[in-house]
Amino acid sequence: TEPATVGEIAQNTYLSRERCQLILTQLVMAGLADYQFGCYRRLPQ
Repeated sequence: TEPATVGEIAQNTYLSRERCQLILTQLVMAGLADYQFGCYRRLPQ
């Protein structure tokens, strides 16, 4: 039970980091796009 739990925690942490990294990347890209285009184009978020 313990090894499986540790494995699940490690996997969940890895997935969370991947997801967080992806979200941060998307936010940065959306921010840059919003800054570049301004009123010309708005990304729904």
